[in-house]
Amino acid sequence: MLIGVCQEKAVVKNNFLRGYWAKIGHGHYVVGSDGYTYSHSDKAVNYKRQTFRLVKGDLLKLCYDSGRKKLEILVNSHKKWDFNIIPTPK
Repeated sequence: MLIGVCQEKAVVKNNFLRGYWAKIGHGHYVVGSDGYTYSHSDKAVNYKRQTFRLVKGDLLKLCYDSGRKKLEILVNSHKKWDFNIIPTPK
């Protein structure tokens, strides 16, 4: 399972295929239940396995701050991930 947000233009360009996610520019800001994080714009967190895994029953909350361009993902009320959202050029 993956949860997060995507930039439509970049995702459509890559035909929605996950194979492009190892390099930045794929359009996704997501976390997977397998513990991997994927960032369209940040090499430090893109395609990196984290120590935390999502499990059945976890309560997820996504908060997007459009002013700061930041996505925060909380699991069971604890902040786990922050993504800086870099807009795709038009």
